[in-house]
Amino acid sequence: MWWRSWPAGALIADELAADALALVRAKCLFALEVHAGQRPDPYHDHAATRYAQRALQPPPRAHRAPPGAAAYANSSLTLIAKPGSSGD
Repeated sequence: MWWRSWPAGALIADELAADALALVRAKCLFALEVHAGQRPDPYHDHAATRYAQRALQPPPRAHRAPPGAAAYANSSLTLIAKPGSSGD
């Protein structure tokens, strides 16, 4: 069977809590990237944890414009001075 050739402990069991399992998987991805030369050697657990925490953070919320703002974004406005003003 294919798993017999893997070293002991190379498989990740789904017995961890969901957040812990996600952290372990992200740290494994970091280790694979170090091994592939995509990240500097050597592997450091602290760096892997930071990598995993950043990867698991929710994306920042996009700024939403107020309703109707899109109508003004593509329009050109002409400013007209009030009568009696200098027009500056």
